[in-house]
Amino acid sequence: MNIKGLVPSTQKINLADITNERARLVEVSIPDTSSLVNQSIKSARFRNVFGSVVVAIRRNGVNLEGRLGGIRLKGGDNLVMITTSDQDELATLKDLHVFNSQPVQSRKHTYKDFLPIFLLVATIVVSTTGIIDLFVGLAASCVVLFLTKCVSISDIVKAVDMNVLFLVASSYGLGLAMSNVGADKFIAKSLVAITGNASPIIYMFLIYFVTNFLTAILSNAAALSLMFPVVVSAAKLEDLPVMMLVMLITIAATADFSTPIGYQTNLIVYGPGHYKFTDYFKVGIPLNLICMVVCVFVSYYYYMVIL
Repeated sequence: MNIKGLVPSTQKINLADITNERARLVEVSIPDTSSLVNQSIKSARFRNVFGSVVVAIRRNGVNLEGRLGGIRLKGGDNLVMITTSDQDELATLKDLHVFNSQPVQSRKHTYKDFLPIFLLVATIVVSTTGIIDLFVGLAASCVVLFLTKCVSISDIVKAVDMNVLFLVASSYGLGLAMSNVGADKFIAKSLVAITGNASPIIYMFLIYFVTNFLTAILSNAAALSLMFPVVVSAAKLEDLPVMMLVMLITIAATADFSTPIGYQTNLIVYGPGHYKFTDYFKVGIPLNLICMVVCVFVSYYYYMVIL
């Protein structure tokens, strides 16, 4: 658009020069259920309603060009906005899903930017060489980060998911209860009875499948806690290496792609990716089968042939 007296600038603009200290660069997605679907940026009044200015729109992996204000939004569109709204206000938005937010203004780098990386590398090195235990190294690194004010108490509280901790603790308790009442031996004998005198590989396939199925409907921690005492008893009944079966259920419990609740990352991308529950079936079940075949044969070859 040509306006008399104005000349287009070819100089690269630094966003930090045109924003204040409250401005944030935010990346959001438009859910299919959003009231913004089929509305344009201008008609939705982003500046007044959301206190934001849209600077880019990405649809199906392609950046849209032209006058952004006139583009009608669709479900799944990703928008980059400059906003002065704080993090809590952004989290309450129903028509937008915020998945990335960062200050616009640049700041000087300090030792706090590199200290966490240095401590992580140093901890891995000293624990690998056997100088100190990994847990001790990580605990010491956390203390250093706290003393240097790289993290605060509020940061630590926010980073700890109590629901996950309670889930893991209760899962271990459930596994211990199964062992005390003999439920693990009963399940192990039942699985042995199903396979009969078949090859150990058939039994390994069954163990993997059961663990993978439990992970799909519960969680990886719960599935591991339930299956660990079972495979320990099963290893004695079938005269198989305990470590082989433990490795098998560990992989089976963390390699489920068939449901959103099968693993934490499955659930993280469920909303922002606008996936349906059946999408996980279509892609996840073939991946589960591939992982199962590879893990069973590799585990059997390593523990039964090589060792």
